[in-house]
Amino acid sequence: MDFGKKLRLLLWHSGFSNSDLVRKLGKNKAQISRWVNGNNKPNPNIIKEISEIFNVPYEWLIDVDYPILIKDGELSILTPDKRILDSFELNKVQSQLGNVEKEIASTKLELNYLRSLLGGQSFFKKTTGKNTNEF
Repeated sequence: MDFGKKLRLLLWHSGFSNSDLVRKLGKNKAQISRWVNGNNKPNPNIIKEISEIFNVPYEWLIDVDYPILIKDGELSILTPDKRILDSFELNKVQSQLGNVEKEIASTKLELNYLRSLLGGQSFFKKTTGKNTNEF
């Protein structure tokens, strides 16, 4: 994605207009329009200011195409360090899933115990006289 497209995305997502950026950067509207339309690119110092205004990585604005995530209305540029944080979130979810699996295993043990009390028959068969696969 080129600089102009990235700048358009940031403006759109933040709700800023070109005029808002003109006021923040102290540049004229024609310059901002050229940047947004991809006809020109600002100097590195201006790009640094833009990265600070929108709280995005400078390197993403100049040339690195990090993946973009929009979640719950928040725009995130997934730099390698943020992807590590996302993997921590994944580990947390996997841990919670592991706890659910343990609860299921515990419930199965309880059911097997109850089954053994019923002489090896399922509760369903004991009460109805039918196997579950007869339906």
